[in-house]
Amino acid sequence: MTALALTLSLLAAPPGGAECAGGLGVRLDWKSPEQGGVAVVDVTAPPSTEGVRVVWDGKVVPVWRASPRGPWRALLGVDVERKPGPAGLVVTTEGGPPCARDVDVKAGDFVVRELHVPERYVEPNPQDLARAEKESARLEALFAESGEERLWSGPFRLPLRGVAASHNFGQRRILNGQPRSSHAGVDFPAGAGTPVRAAQGGRVALAEELFFSGGTVVIDHGLGLYSFYGHLSAILVKEGQRIEVGVPVGKVGATGRATGPHLHWSVRLHGARVNPLALVAACGR
Repeated sequence: MTALALTLSLLAAPPGGAECAGGLGVRLDWKSPEQGGVAVVDVTAPPSTEGVRVVWDGKVVPVWRASPRGPWRALLGVDVERKPGPAGLVVTTEGGPPCARDVDVKAGDFVVRELHVPERYVEPNPQDLARAEKESARLEALFAESGEERLWSGPFRLPLRGVAASHNFGQRRILNGQPRSSHAGVDFPAGAGTPVRAAQGGRVALAEELFFSGGTVVIDHGLGLYSFYGHLSAILVKEGQRIEVGVPVGKVGATGRATGPHLHWSVRLHGARVNPLALVAACGR
């Protein structure tokens, strides 16, 4: 993973980070600052420091410490459809001066793909449309929540073992000749019935059949981070259940709007639709 050096002040910057006034140190690791990207920012400060606050692209994001003496950390995400250009990062402490810098977000290299699906999922009838809109609103309300407790520990893992991802995040889709929104997840083509496992520990926030995504499981990992598993042929967990990393949550299927058996895996980070593979890369430590 490459480090993106941030010169946040005129003080000498250590390798891979920056030292700010008041002994505040900031390090931002990022594989690529682009649409759908994910980064981890580490903040170090004197022991007496309180009230570490991180604002990313105008939004306050939760911070945590893995140990009492470890750095404060925060996850930063860029939505798949955010316009390229500068995104502001501001780190402050209680009573201390801010450290601020713009990060230049690049456009993602996304392809266009034409797909053919049952017409019902392109031009839903009034009943199906009302159902889909209600489910979408429910999901958006869920993803807007941000629990204060971090429910995961350690690196994130891929949800399927021995199955390669399609790397189709951000794909611009044309369904039955009609342009649709960007593909905000990653697909894993696999045989029906293949076990799908939790990418990390958390709480099951949703486990039911939805119109577009079919059999669906959503896991709340805390601090505004959610993972989504769609098109399942079977759901093996219940809403409210606490689960650990690697626990089977369902089985691969072709339910909902799907062209064949596969897992649709997506991630929401503070509301942003980010690349799940970028999350795995960023949280490998």
